[in-house]
Amino acid sequence: MTERTSEISQQPESLVQPEPVLEIPQVKNRSFFKAVLLMVLGLLIVAGTVYAGTRIGKKQITPSKIIAEPTLKPVSPTPDPTADWKTYTNEKYSISFKYPFSWFVKDVTNEAPGNFLQSIAFFANGTTNPSVGAEGSEGNELLNLIITNPLINTEPISQSKEQFINSWGKIKKEKIVYIDNLPAAYNTNLKSVVIWYNEKIQIFVNPYQDTKNIMDQILSTFKFTNEDNTVEGRFCGGIAANLPENQCPEGYDCKLDGNYPDASGKCLKK
Repeated sequence: MTERTSEISQQPESLVQPEPVLEIPQVKNRSFFKAVLLMVLGLLIVAGTVYAGTRIGKKQITPSKIIAEPTLKPVSPTPDPTADWKTYTNEKYSISFKYPFSWFVKDVTNEAPGNFLQSIAFFANGTTNPSVGAEGSEGNELLNLIITNPLINTEPISQSKEQFINSWGKIKKEKIVYIDNLPAAYNTNLKSVVIWYNEKIQIFVNPYQDTKNIMDQILSTFKFTNEDNTVEGRFCGGIAANLPENQCPEGYDCKLDGNYPDASGKCLKK
């Protein structure tokens, strides 16, 4: 009985084997996954920002309305009021200028008062008895061109360009202008003009009636084709001496008023 008992006591306490317990391996580096997660989140945020910015940019760039650019119209050139005028030419004194188409010309040298070299009058077409004004009487001319010597007490004199400018500009207080490079005394009230042609000849241009309104247009067409008159004494040199208009033509020298940079002078015949 005792032996039997000891055998029983030596037997294992239980014949049921315990089930094996699965061991879950421990993650040794959790920070790696955190880094990956943060990286993914960061990429999503960047992608979302770029997408949103693109959408906003498209809205800003795309105009809600198309603004049409203004069409530039070509500028029409100003018409020349003298384009259809006639041209008067005086071959003896190398003078030409334009006058209205509705006028006609008459040489009135023998009719005009005074000892003039030549007197030319312009009348309106249809004038039946063309006559020039004399002392105490009134003519019906529209314009009078008088070519005469410089006079003092009816005596012919010689007058240089400088003397002419001083006499008419400083003493008589007339406005000095230049008509085709020649000096002229211009009366702004009467619209009359005295042109220095050369030392022995002056030209008087006197408007009458409504001609005063177009006198400036007439004067702008004056041409003097005698080169000796238009070149002699003309300005030359100066700060823009290289420009053609400040140089003397062939046969003339520029007589400078000094020996210094940008000196100016006058054209004198060689």
